[in-house]
Amino acid sequence: MAIYQKKNSIKLFFLSLGKILHVPSHLIFPKNYRSKKKDYRLRKLIKIKEEDFIDKIFNLLFRNFIPLSNLENYGHYNNCIKNLKSLPAVGTAVSLIYNDYFKFMSAEILKKKGQVIVFQHGGLIGHVKYDHDVTINDRYSTKVFSWHKSKNFSDNYFKRFNKITFDEINNKKGILIFPTRIKIRYSYNQCVYKKNHPYLNCNYLFYGGLDKKIKSETFVKIFPNKISNLSLKIWKQKFNNDVKIINKWDKKLFDKFRIVVIDDLSTPICELLYIGIPFIIINDELERWNYNIVKKIKKLKKLNIWFDDPKDAFNFINKNYDEIPSWWKQNSQTSIFKNFKKELIPIKKEESILSLIKN
Repeated sequence: MAIYQKKNSIKLFFLSLGKILHVPSHLIFPKNYRSKKKDYRLRKLIKIKEEDFIDKIFNLLFRNFIPLSNLENYGHYNNCIKNLKSLPAVGTAVSLIYNDYFKFMSAEILKKKGQVIVFQHGGLIGHVKYDHDVTINDRYSTKVFSWHKSKNFSDNYFKRFNKITFDEINNKKGILIFPTRIKIRYSYNQCVYKKNHPYLNCNYLFYGGLDKKIKSETFVKIFPNKISNLSLKIWKQKFNNDVKIINKWDKKLFDKFRIVVIDDLSTPICELLYIGIPFIIINDELERWNYNIVKKIKKLKKLNIWFDDPKDAFNFINKNYDEIPSWWKQNSQTSIFKNFKKELIPIKKEESILSLIKN
């Protein structure tokens, strides 16, 4: 989560004597480019001489699977980054994986012996069985600054949040249900999970099972993207418009509630662990995660922090809603919880980005 605030970006620019400029990618690359469609006539021209069965398979597959960015859109991307090829170094958190403009620019910079620097985005890097992000970063970057290395960067994403004390939790009330994103399309590195399904995710069953009084103090924050907003209609259909929806995000959202309910290992769990807000996780799909993190997840079940079944989760909340502060104070101090927290947001010596890059 190498997300820099404006004041820190300006500070970094001056401390580096103008050598490091932190800017959002949309200020450099086009925002609304309409990608060209496949040119099948052009693709039929891409072939090799067929001397055996493998050559035939190659000709059948390659013309269909070569990326648009490497053929139809190649000229556009190459033209957009032509004035950036001379940069000696570039840095990013996610663009090396998800931004084709950045990929083109990085390739040109690497060809000229420049540097591509990657800062870890999210606490789940390295905990997935087949982690494409790790593979790409390790293969195509010259430096990777990971949370799990001996030194971490200061002024990181978490610094925007304020930690809370156990005494502050006593004065809070209400439940926030914070579902992960809804997906209707999947890429090559994504499996289909219930948690991403607009109808099958566990949150409806959990909310429906809450006692009437507790339900009146429960809010739902839909994941902030267009597709996830489709689930707003489903919530209202299922619960007759009685459900309370929060539309706006702010960095103090979690602080307002006694407990937060999530259904995924993603950015929110890292934020919650850092802030100290009580939370539970409802998820029975562990196939994606590696053995080390799954072992720690299973231990969380003993503390009633992780639930496989939403029925068990709402029964726990109904019985223990008034005791959540004391339950959290006791269980968040256990070695099980501390080991899990350390796995996702390890405490390392922090240095400025400028110092890390110099070294």
